[in-house]
Amino acid sequence: MNEKEKKILRLIAEGHTNKAIAIELNIPQRTTERYLTQLFSLLNVDSRTEAVNLAERMNLL
Repeated sequence: MNEKEKKILRLIAEGHTNKAIAIELNIPQRTTERYLTQLFSLLNVDSRTEAVNLAERMNLL
């Protein structure tokens, strides 16, 4: 997992929306959505909540 993916996980954990994440990282919202899709696949989860919970258990946050 790269640093940008970890940053996105932290922002998700803080409750940021896709739009807010895009603004924070200065990337298009569609790129944020692609990162999320990749994260979900990498972590083998189906939701933001599952991703955050797993990331916390794996000490990624």
